[in-house]
Amino acid sequence: MRFWLLALAVLVFPACNGANTRERDTCAIYQSFYEYWPVPARQEIRFVRQARPYNTNGQQPIVSFEPGLFRDPENMHPPEFAEDTSAYFDQLGSGPGVVSDCFGEDGPMFIEASEDQRALLDANREIHWILTVSPVAVSPDGRHALMEAVFDCGVVCAQQEFILFERQGSDWVLVGHRSGWIS
Repeated sequence: MRFWLLALAVLVFPACNGANTRERDTCAIYQSFYEYWPVPARQEIRFVRQARPYNTNGQQPIVSFEPGLFRDPENMHPPEFAEDTSAYFDQLGSGPGVVSDCFGEDGPMFIEASEDQRALLDANREIHWILTVSPVAVSPDGRHALMEAVFDCGVVCAQQEFILFERQGSDWVLVGHRSGWIS
């Protein structure tokens, strides 16, 4: 009997461990993205509670990025760098996840996707951005991760960014971005 229990444990735990690792990485990436924002700006943003899959159908994978997310005033034209995301780009379209499950009370403030985001922005002048993120796509070697973020800032104000993270030790660090559409 012990043999069968041990054999079952050997078969089941690696599968569970893989799912748990994926969930931990996803949460660590969402947390890294939130922590990248300057503390004063965190009061001006709301995250949509549920990740929205990005429709990758027919889209070309992102292969070049600008360093960081915000322009550095000391280096307004930083050099681009390459990271071919074709091996994991389609993961951006995977099923939705619940972003808010990755945070405690000290995390971002959340809204429901069903709320009228533009009306919320117009009614609350202290809110400057509503952020909707995609599921996280992790490279096969586990060194890089990609997500899409849509920054909604008003009636005719929104921007899409693809954000690249790199695993550095046990941390995920935001290393670059590529702008998509702007309205």
